[in-house]
Amino acid sequence: MMDKLLGFREQQKAKFKSECSCMKLGDLTSINLTKLSGGVQQNQVPSEFKATFDLRITPKSDVNEFEKQLLKWIDEAEGDDKDSGRISYDF
Repeated sequence: MMDKLLGFREQQKAKFKSECSCMKLGDLTSINLTKLSGGVQQNQVPSEFKATFDLRITPKSDVNEFEKQLLKWIDEAEGDDKDSGRISYDF
């Protein structure tokens, strides 16, 4: 899931680099990983892991479509493995 969000961020950065002369503030969606947390020891796999992303969606984007994409990425990340954890989010 993190790789999908960071990959989208890289796409937006590439778009800016290739079209920066005609772009204005708000033309791109920004995604920044701002916090990671989980576990109590470095040699123990945590039962829960949290990643916080700051998302600033351009007014030119459809927020509902972006949320649908986010749900698709979550579904892909969770897969069919019923023994693995599930992803929750606040949007």
